[in-house]
Amino acid sequence: MAEAPTTETTPAPEATATEPTPAPAPAALSAPAVSAAELDTYRAAVAELKALKDAQLSEQERAQQAAKDAADRAAAAEAELADLRAAQTRAKVAAEHGLPAALADRLKGATAEELAADAKALADLLKGAATANLRTRPTPTVPTGGAVDTGTTGDIDPMKLAATVLARRLG
Repeated sequence: MAEAPTTETTPAPEATATEPTPAPAPAALSAPAVSAAELDTYRAAVAELKALKDAQLSEQERAQQAAKDAADRAAAAEAELADLRAAQTRAKVAAEHGLPAALADRLKGATAEELAADAKALADLLKGAATANLRTRPTPTVPTGGAVDTGTTGDIDPMKLAATVLARRLG
């Protein structure tokens, strides 16, 4: 029989805390010889460039803020215009249907047709209420002030009323 190949296993190395080795320091770059005057000129140019970039950024931010403010004002003006147009339409529809101006704000609807339908319904309701009030006789709620109350709400004869008042005063 053939022998099975044997594999040797090596034990895993124990985990030891080893510090990573630092990378070798880069070779020092040799800078070209620059005079102090050239270095000061370079530093001044860098400072001036930075100031210009900051100013340009500030101008851009101001322009963006101005554009945003203009857009906000435009949106507010459009909303106010839409409100005014809706109020004008409600007033016009109310006038067309014989409604008082005070009732124009009570009309509901997004379009002129919807407002007209609501105004017609409100006008019909008001006409029905006015017709009912004209057919009935009002009942007195204020006392007659010394006159004889007969308990009826019929017609009052002024001659009888004057005679009653005189009889009370003289009598």
